[in-house]
Order: sequence, then C-alpha cells, then structure tokens
Amino acid sequence: MAERDKISDKLWTLGWRRKHIIAPLARQERVTQHEITEAARKLNLGRAMVFRLVGRYRREYRTSALIPETSGRKPGSRILEGEQEQLIQAKIADFYLCPERPTVAALHREILVASHKAGVSPPSYKTVRRRVAEFDRSTLLKKRYGAKEAAQRLSPVREGLLVSEPLQLVQIDHTLVDVIVVDEIERKPIGRPWLTLAVDVATRMVPGFHLTLEAPCATSVALALSMAVLPKERLLAKHGLNLNWPCHGLPECVHLDNAREFYSKALKRGCQEYGIEIRYRPPGRPHLGGHIERLIGTMMGQVHLLPGTTFSSVAQRGKYRSTDAAVMTMRELETWLLVQTAGIYHTSPHQGLGKPPLKAWGQAMQSHAPLRLPANEQQFYIDFLPYKRRAVTREGIRMFNIFYWADALTTLLHHAKSTCAVHYDPRDLSRVYVKDRQGEFIEVPYRTRSHVPVTLA
Repeated sequence: MAERDKISDKLWTLGWRRKHIIAPLARQERVTQHEITEAARKLNLGRAMVFRLVGRYRREYRTSALIPETSGRKPGSRILEGEQEQLIQAKIADFYLCPERPTVAALHREILVASHKAGVSPPSYKTVRRRVAEFDRSTLLKKRYGAKEAAQRLSPVREGLLVSEPLQLVQIDHTLVDVIVVDEIERKPIGRPWLTLAVDVATRMVPGFHLTLEAPCATSVALALSMAVLPKERLLAKHGLNLNWPCHGLPECVHLDNAREFYSKALKRGCQEYGIEIRYRPPGRPHLGGHIERLIGTMMGQVHLLPGTTFSSVAQRGKYRSTDAAVMTMRELETWLLVQTAGIYHTSPHQGLGKPPLKAWGQAMQSHAPLRLPANEQQFYIDFLPYKRRAVTREGIRMFNIFYWADALTTLLHHAKSTCAVHYDPRDLSRVYVKDRQGEFIEVPYRTRSHVPVTLA
C-alpha cells in the first residue's frame, strides 16, 4: 500500500487509463500486430512499450504494473499473433453483442463460416465460449440487454433482487458489537469493539470480517476484504479450529454505503489494483443494503447470549451489569465469531435461500468458472495492511513501543532512506513487514522471541 500511496494522482490516473486498454489484450491468448499498433496509437506509446505493458499486466494483473518506471519488473512474456484470435474478437463484437442476443452456439457457427472464407483454422466451441466468458461483463450486458437491465443484473436495485454468481457482489458494513471485552493481561474491561462484516449476496456466505476497538476506518474495510479474498485454513488453524470455510476469492464488486472511510484513496487504489469495482449505495435507499443489515442483526442476536453483553438497549439490559460480567478478550471474541460464522451460520438453513449458505456456495461453484485469486497471496495480504514509517537502526525497528529484528534488516541499515514503510497487522503484532532493497517483503518478528503475540488493542 505504501508504494500506491506514493504514486501521484496524475501517474495513477495514467496507469488506470492504460489498464482499460492493456487488460483486454492481456486476457487474449494471442494479440495481433494491428491490435498492438492501435493500442500504441491510443496510448501515445511505441509498439515495443505496449508489448512490455501487456507482458507486465499478464504476470500479476495489477494496475500498478502499468505505472511508468515501475521498479523491479522485467519486460514480460512473449506475445502470440494470429488471425484466428482477431476473427473471434471481431465476431463477438459485431455478431454476439447485439439486442437479438444470439447464443454462443450460433456465434460459433458464424465464426466457422467466417474462418472457412478467410482460410483460417476454425476454433473449437470451448474456445469461443471461453472468450465470451472472458469478455467484459458490463459491456456484454449493456450491448445485449440495455443499460437498465445491465444495472439490474450487476447489482441489487430493489429488495429481493439477487445476483446469481458467487462473489459477483459483496456487501460490507460496520456495527458496534453489543458486548464488552477485557484486556489480555489483567482481564479488565476495555470497551465495545467494532465489527466490519462482509456478505456474498448470491450465496449469503460470509467471506470475511474484521474486529477492532478502533472506530471504523479504511483499514477496517481493507482487513475485512483481505480476509474475504484469502483462504481461511491458516486463520482457522491459528485459532485451533477444524471448520470448513471454502469461501474466498477476488470479488467482482463490493457494495458500500456512503460513510467517509469507504471513500479513502488507499481503499480505492487497493481495489483498483486487483480489479475490484466499488459501488456506493445511493443516499436515501437503505433497502439496498438489506442483506448485510440482516446478517448484522443475526450476529448481534447471538452476541446477546455472551457474558458482558450490553444488549441492544437499556430497557433490554435492565439490571444486568455488563462491565462486571465481561470476561472475553478480543482474541476469544474473534474465535467465537469464527465458530459462529463457519460452524453455525454457514451450516444453518437460510430463510431467503431455503438452504444453508454453505450448500448454496457448493452448488454455485459446481457450475461456476474458477474464481479469481491474487497471483501472490502474501503480497495481497500485505498490500491491504496499514503501515507506519519508521527508521531501521542497529536496535531494529521500534513501533508501538515494541522492538522488531531480523538478520535481513542489516542490508537496510546503511542503504535505506531515513525511514521506510513498516506494514503491521493490528490483529497480531508479533511480526511486521518491510521491503528489502530488491523490493521483496521481509517478515520481521519480535526482537525478544519469548514475547507472546498480542493485538494492537
């Protein structure tokens, strides 16, 4: 995230513009000389540079790869040419993308005829179907169904209207948890935490959440999104849980309300970096967030059974002394949330679905193409972590009154600038992450290894 934040708005806008031209070429197996020439004309670049940009983007599919003078990236892979690919794309554009909505089978037949006339080897039906699936979904729906129908299919526009594909639309929102937690050392009450929760609208699965004592901010959203995208096995094992939680992958779109933290530059650029569209809930239309609101209500209903609950009102709490009854730490509450989510909510029948969310997810994935995943899971995880700038000294890195050290830091002692970006996970301060001179992240643990992991709270 540090590198994205240091990029000027002008350069980032340039990279974002390049992405719209380079990304379609990178998704193709073969790119023609004509397409490269046309892209070079639109971008006002040389053809060789366009080849390099396509190669860079194919490696990681990240917008920052297209920013000028990006360090540490070598010119990309070979570019394949062929009239076959050009013919397929042309027929999708002038035959398939029309209001008459021909089938993929009809498109394939049209391509077979055109291939025969052009003396080109005809592609298989599977190849044509794959090209259609890779085509920009928004453009495809607008051309075949119109702008209004496309908007309805890509997001819920009224109560009860659902998207059909897993991770096509993920809603995210915050709530103040109705329970008081205690600190990990003296077990004294420290307040009510905030929960940032995500829900997959199509299957009602919870792909991720984030628990913190800090007020909602862009970091809360980023960490909930990070958990949503990455596999859960390591997290569950860390809490000693053996649960089935298969929901992970890059969402096509995240649906947010108009809170200030959802408009941060860091969040916007992080989502753009990985091709995640952000859509904001129109003001005055709270029903568009109904799925996440109902999930929050369900979760808080279960929280009211925990010791230290504040209930949802003073009247409900009555004479119950929440502070005196509080016993759970943040880590214990997080473990409870993991069990409540993956062990109970996902496996219980959902009234709106008529089946458990876990079953809905499994059925949807049987007929769905593999979900998009980050090329580098550790890079994605660290990209969405907050960071602070700190100096690297002979004593190591000092942050939150904790010293961190790894032998790999010696390369930064005399060559680094006055400070460097130190990424940290507020849920586990036992290690931080900094980049070495080659641009690779170093994992830096406590200098005193006997210290136990603690949360920032």
